[in-house]
Amino acid sequence: MHVHVFVSATIVQLFVVHLTTVFGSCSAPSPHVVNSNQIPDYYWKEYIGIIPQDAVEGGTDAVGNPTYVGQAYIQKYELLPGFITIGCKTLTTVAYALELTPNENVKILCARDKRKFEWVPTKKEDLHMLIGRHFVVGGSEVGKTLYIGRVHYENRIIVGKFFNSVPLVNYGLAIPYQGKPVNFNSFEVLTYNVSKYGDETIPVPCIDVRSQ
Repeated sequence: MHVHVFVSATIVQLFVVHLTTVFGSCSAPSPHVVNSNQIPDYYWKEYIGIIPQDAVEGGTDAVGNPTYVGQAYIQKYELLPGFITIGCKTLTTVAYALELTPNENVKILCARDKRKFEWVPTKKEDLHMLIGRHFVVGGSEVGKTLYIGRVHYENRIIVGKFFNSVPLVNYGLAIPYQGKPVNFNSFEVLTYNVSKYGDETIPVPCIDVRSQ
């Protein structure tokens, strides 16, 4: 009798496992599961000297050519955002009192629809007022999240980094300039609006600088 009950129970359990495998175990999505249309449609690609057609422009160089948003992992300094210049295979960024130009572990920011990015003017003391804005995360330093900003300076638009946590937010935006960081209280923040423009894409030319 006990053997018959055990066998019957085992068959029921196997049947339940089969149904779970085929049809799934949940009839409704968990409230903690993020819907795909809530995930920002941008990504970081390995940078190998080619500016991809979906790369995100961030600023301009001294002669007005576009620069692109990038990041690099440097073991001593963590993951730092900065900018990539056409014709260069390096990222330009800052850490502490130094300007850095790593050429390894460099990535470039890309997106399916670059029009969804918005550069929002602000001041370091007003960052907390940008409610409902999705700040693009650029990396981390001293264990804190870094975000991406830019500023018009010396006839250029220069991409840099900033913290949005106390007390580090008081440093404002730090950009690389002539071998060292320069800090600003007023700057533009890179944000992403997932609901803007729908699913259309606008490609930009692909530039190969490996032979330059």
